[in-house]
Amino acid sequence: MYVTVANPHRMRRYRRGLGAPVNTGGIIASGAGTATTAIVSSVGADTALGSWAGPIGAGVGAVVGILAGLWSAHNARVKGAKAENQVVGSALQTWDAAIQAIFQGANSGALTGAQAAQLVQQQLQTYWAAVAQVRGMPGVADNSSGGARCGSYTSGVTPPCSPGHPCTKACTAGCCVGCNDLWTSTLDAVRVLNSPTGGTFNVCTVYSSGYGLAQRPQYSVTYTPPAGSTGTVASALGLSGSTVLGIPTWLLAAGGIGAAIWFGTR
Repeated sequence: MYVTVANPHRMRRYRRGLGAPVNTGGIIASGAGTATTAIVSSVGADTALGSWAGPIGAGVGAVVGILAGLWSAHNARVKGAKAENQVVGSALQTWDAAIQAIFQGANSGALTGAQAAQLVQQQLQTYWAAVAQVRGMPGVADNSSGGARCGSYTSGVTPPCSPGHPCTKACTAGCCVGCNDLWTSTLDAVRVLNSPTGGTFNVCTVYSSGYGLAQRPQYSVTYTPPAGSTGTVASALGLSGSTVLGIPTWLLAAGGIGAAIWFGTR
């Protein structure tokens, strides 16, 4: 399956500064405790993580709870931040941790490939929402319009990690990383997750810069569809088909039961 976004301008010039290099493992641990609050809040705010469509199993709820915790931890780290580098550096480490969590869920059978693909796409949306925090500040520019005009990239055809948008003073850190690294990696991830045989792709390198960013190396992610995947155990746990104050019971359980199920299998 090929994933294509049209607009025929691709080049990479340089990287603007971001933040410090990150440890994605620590983010999962620190974020899980806030999953319940974050996920309910995201529904109220109609964010990407709160707009899940389709049947929800306990496995999906567990992963969604973890993702909400990761972004909640990001929000806490950058609350009141005035520097683009700080916000983008934190958003990047959160996106990395989220991708790892989604693929672990898919490989374990907690998520189907289609569910995982939807969550991966939502992580890119959430990244763009996160870096919008610094939009309009001095020295910050995004001529991609929040990722809407990143360029042209066909996963499986275009050379991997080929840039989708020039990195210039008109496209600073958030724009540059979002378009050239996370957007192309997201399209590659969706292609692999939608393949009945799975596959491997490389998450693009985020390059160092003269502004002090340490390079975040490229890394590989693999999806191997498990035999007899289970993502529909919600009925057995009594988590499907009911709501509390209009909020699905699987959602309320995601940060508590969901995170416990997830970390109990690690």
